[in-house]
Amino acid sequence: MILEVISSGHKINTEKYSKYATDTAEMYVRLYPWHPLTPTMHKILIHGAIVTENALLPIGQLSEEAAEARNKYFRLYRQNSTRKFSTVSCNPDVLNRLLLSSDPVITGMRPVPRKKHSLS
Repeated sequence: MILEVISSGHKINTEKYSKYATDTAEMYVRLYPWHPLTPTMHKILIHGAIVTENALLPIGQLSEEAAEARNKYFRLYRQNSTRKFSTVSCNPDVLNRLLLSSDPVITGMRPVPRKKHSLS
């Protein structure tokens, strides 16, 4: 339930979340005294309300989809537009190319392809 709330992308009522997460943590400690909370569970259950309260966006909206979508461009730029003799020179080339391709001023200068009109 807690993971669904966190990944929902909606605003979270932090008071209710904090109460539910604290109750869950106490129940876990009571039922499983032989296995301590993992660091991830501790962060979500104990500190999750503070993080969601101070986040600029709902946690569910902070996904890695944008970064994953750029992986193909990263590979393309590394393969075709970088110096290959050292990693030290390759990485800045890739980063500069990624910065150029995401700059709104530069991308706004690109010519817009015209649509072809059909004769039908």
